[in-house]
Amino acid sequence: MRFSTAFSINRPDKAEWFDTNVKFDTPLFVNPFLIYRDEDPRWKGAQDDVAEYFRTVLELLKRANGDRRSASWGKAIGLLCFPEPNEFALGLSMGSPDGKGIGPKQAATMADLLAEATDLKLDDTFIGQLAILSEGVGPDGISDMICNILKPRFVQYTQRVANALGAELHTVTVTRGLWDNDLQTWLDPKTPVPLVTRNGKRYPVLLVPERFLDDIPCVSKTEFWAWAQSSIGAKLRNDFNYDLSKTLVRNEEKKEKLAQELAARNAQALRHYVRQAADGATPYDIENDPDLLVTWEESGNEAATRTSSPPAPQTQADFERWLLDMADAFKHCVEENALWRVLWDDELRHPRKESIVQVVARSVWLHYCHASNIDVSREAQCGRGLVDFKFSQGFQMRGLLEVKLMSNANIKHGADAQLPAYMKGEEAFFGIYLCVGYTDDELSDENKQAVADTCAARSRGDAIRIVPVFVDASPKSPASKPTAVHAPR
Repeated sequence: MRFSTAFSINRPDKAEWFDTNVKFDTPLFVNPFLIYRDEDPRWKGAQDDVAEYFRTVLELLKRANGDRRSASWGKAIGLLCFPEPNEFALGLSMGSPDGKGIGPKQAATMADLLAEATDLKLDDTFIGQLAILSEGVGPDGISDMICNILKPRFVQYTQRVANALGAELHTVTVTRGLWDNDLQTWLDPKTPVPLVTRNGKRYPVLLVPERFLDDIPCVSKTEFWAWAQSSIGAKLRNDFNYDLSKTLVRNEEKKEKLAQELAARNAQALRHYVRQAADGATPYDIENDPDLLVTWEESGNEAATRTSSPPAPQTQADFERWLLDMADAFKHCVEENALWRVLWDDELRHPRKESIVQVVARSVWLHYCHASNIDVSREAQCGRGLVDFKFSQGFQMRGLLEVKLMSNANIKHGADAQLPAYMKGEEAFFGIYLCVGYTDDELSDENKQAVADTCAARSRGDAIRIVPVFVDASPKSPASKPTAVHAPR
């Protein structure tokens, strides 16, 4: 549900604010570099706010003089904790806006780093350098920091937009809604903001200008390493004694660790990389939404309205048939009702990523769940990890569903180990392994049989039942068959 829908607003054609999905995270990031160079006088000084915040942290660390038990050190760690800014509903999870942010463990590593760092300057590249040097700061990290530090500005921005549109505001406590520079602490003021309902509770929602949003992290460890390979490859070979043409490019975890090590050794290279990233920053094309990061819910909803819901289940056997009917309904939408078009870009050259397939499917299935009073949880914790979907009605009837692209290198592993482990952790005896293919090669009889055999073998050996469902998401008309297919972006 969009902000405009929740507040019954007709969004003006030339509106600059992002019409956020207030129920689920949108996989976009607030890019600080886009804010820093913005010419709107209302955002002038944002970079100074960020610099002043971290200057306070550095002063506290200096005052602590390495004493990790001191009050100053503890206060610095507190300021380096950045809770998930749920009010923005942004981030990679694409689930309910309830992520983790940057907690005490990551904050402690940042404090250690900043206490020793002598090459970091409080300029516009500072936060990018910090994210690469710090361990445990993921792709959402910079966006989380910026949304926290600049939250007072976003509160004011949201109030201006809401007042102009006539959206109702409620005076509630906004966590970290005001920074007191004299006390060097965050305050939780009561301030008027729009409220939305999620899971039966009321939450503030904050708006962001579209021009500040990007679809990829502004900097990342893996991108820094890739940049270093092309820019200073000879130095990398000498410093790391590593063959860059072989396993490194396939080992993401090792690549990140090496990127951190390189950043610590070569401050000049790190600063140069972040500077290039800052200069080249561009916002995501929200209007055309080439990667379906924004309008996935609407696409799924439209497909669901063209199908009918199966009868509500009464027993576990009914429930399993209901889940299969629901999975088949998504298959029908894709193969027969042209939902396959949503799973490709406009030029039919790039199929969508697995995460996009999952959320489009979810928006289709929500209609069936609401009609039959079935609870669905995306990325539910099942003891041994996060399963894509958990469906349940009461305590007795439950089933799990995992979505995989046929191009996924772990396609067989998912059926052989991943889904069975989730089922064991959840004490669920029925699971669906929904496999989506984009090409004839991916959907070959041989590939499908290999997955089906794996599901059958686990079903025989573990007193569980795993049913594979194969979805053909290839372009359906001969004229639209792509001559070259590129990997999902």
